[in-house]
Amino acid sequence: PNPKSGTVTMDLCAFQANTAVGGQGGSGLLISVVGPPGADGGPGLGGAVFNLGTLVVTRTVFAGNALAGGAGGWGADGHGPQTGGSGGTAGGGAIYNAGLLDTSGSTFAGNTLRGGVGGRGGQAAPDHFGAAGGRGGDAQGGALLSSGTGSVQNCTFAWNTNFGGVGGQGGGASMYARGGGGGGGGAARGGICLNGNSLDLVN
Repeated sequence: PNPKSGTVTMDLCAFQANTAVGGQGGSGLLISVVGPPGADGGPGLGGAVFNLGTLVVTRTVFAGNALAGGAGGWGADGHGPQTGGSGGTAGGGAIYNAGLLDTSGSTFAGNTLRGGVGGRGGQAAPDHFGAAGGRGGDAQGGALLSSGTGSVQNCTFAWNTNFGGVGGQGGGASMYARGGGGGGGGAARGGICLNGNSLDLVN
């Protein structure tokens, strides 16, 4: 069966204190002279609900759910030090919607998401520069991230919080060369974040 064709209906439900965390990226291992960069952290999507089909939600509470992207892996050290992996994206502290969403009379309160921490850059060998740290992951939609189509009617969104991921530390300097630069921090985007298609908001 097509996993995107199903329908879920929720009424008078409560989703509280659920947690989802993306996996940490693997770190580079020095092989001979030059090793690989750190791998990116995995995304964290939907602290309470991840929807690819049709989701109908009425008179339901989403409160205190937490979501985080995975940390980026460390870059390999050595004569060819490598960059750290990027932190994973965190999206939808309560709901991630990539299908069709219809929600009404519901409350989204106190949900939190954090982009993943960037991986550390590789440490320098005596005659090489340290490598840059990985970028922190973005945090999108403290309550709701929608890349599908949806309608939100008579709902309350309160005290939802986003934190962009911290950039990774640059690789340390050697006696003859400088260290690597730190990675940039991740962006934080809205209690509700629309990433394509359409989302109707009605009071």
